[in-house]
Amino acid sequence: MHNMSSTQHVHQIECSKIPTGLRFLRAFLPALDSLDHPTKANIASFLAPHAKFITNNGPPAPQQQLEHMFVMRAEKLSSFGHDVVRAWDVEAPAAPTTTAAAAAAAAPAAPAAPAEAQTAAEKSIARKTVMYESVSVTVFKSDPERKEVRVPEFNVIELEPVDGNSGGDGERGFEGLWAVELRCWMDSSPVTTRAKEIAAMEGVG
Repeated sequence: MHNMSSTQHVHQIECSKIPTGLRFLRAFLPALDSLDHPTKANIASFLAPHAKFITNNGPPAPQQQLEHMFVMRAEKLSSFGHDVVRAWDVEAPAAPTTTAAAAAAAAPAAPAAPAEAQTAAEKSIARKTVMYESVSVTVFKSDPERKEVRVPEFNVIELEPVDGNSGGDGERGFEGLWAVELRCWMDSSPVTTRAKEIAAMEGVG
């Protein structure tokens, strides 16, 4: 039997050097969690038109199907939000365009440029996978005890460069990226259980 231990590293850096994916997450969560509706436009600005939401390996849901959920959430809840525990930003190599790929194939081989020589434009078009552990905190308007219902979650957001041919009109995206797929794993039964408890209390009253 092996003893396994982990080491945690804490980095202190300037805000401007925080990875793009984490900056996206920091800007996106307030729009996602907002109970001030309609916030459809605020949320849509972070999403590709074809973005999909997947919960617990269920079937993909287009963002249009979530509009009803946002309306119901605003009607039923007095507060809602995500407390992020930890987050990761994973960068994938940017896929070259057809023209760029052809030019690269025709050109003679050249030594790779050092990472620090990358331009801001080159860095901004890289695909990203943002993963984060969080706890969603829900409080029902009708709860006389104002009890916080806390649900652990694990989320993955796939980010790709904004595509002008797919609805990128200059108003969508964040720092050149938008979300194309959002996956969430959670057990929402504590929220359902609390809703039933509140209904029972209202019935007794």
